[in-house]
Amino acid sequence: MGITCLENALNRLRDLHVGLAALVLGLGCKSGSAALILSLPTLSLPSPTSDTSGSFDLVFQNTGAPQPLGDYQVGLQVTPSAGFSITGPATGADRPANAVFGNQNPFFSSAVQPGVLIFTDAAVSNPVPTIADGATLLRVNYSVKAGTVGKFNLTFFLDDGNVATGSPWDSLLDDQNGNPIPVAFGSGSITFLAVPEPTTFLLAAGTLPLFLIRRRRGN
Repeated sequence: MGITCLENALNRLRDLHVGLAALVLGLGCKSGSAALILSLPTLSLPSPTSDTSGSFDLVFQNTGAPQPLGDYQVGLQVTPSAGFSITGPATGADRPANAVFGNQNPFFSSAVQPGVLIFTDAAVSNPVPTIADGATLLRVNYSVKAGTVGKFNLTFFLDDGNVATGSPWDSLLDDQNGNPIPVAFGSGSITFLAVPEPTTFLLAAGTLPLFLIRRRRGN
């Protein structure tokens, strides 16, 4: 999706959020103390033998009452980026069954903020859907190169909180009236582990009988 289309979709988000950000901070609504958490996964997977793709979900943990969600904007970052990249949201039949916005496909762009993939959407139903514990915001697709090994850190893009100097692409949630929702944004990682060569298994298997024989003789 082009930058212009994404910016049009986010105009309401930015206008409402900028005007209310200072008020929310002044009232002491810090994300760290929020009953609502948007989490990222921590996964360990075998290193792929060929270029492949996968996905992970952004899942809510909600220890409070169900929270109406009017719209959202989240930016995802990956470090390091060599060998692994986020490619966009899951759409159509690949969307999670428990997505807050149901069968809506979010807008996304990698061009508006360097190194960040921005996802955004707004509720089209009235009343707006609510965030229950365990609900999914969206499913994120990724690609990984063959032979990739290492840990890739997943974080939400969050600016410095300064309305004057901060990025308009900051991660945020709004309720049905455009008011910011206090939320803690979690972090996660995906680690690709080296797979031992077949010869390694054979060598290990070959030494086991010798070990057992020596152990019996020793007894």
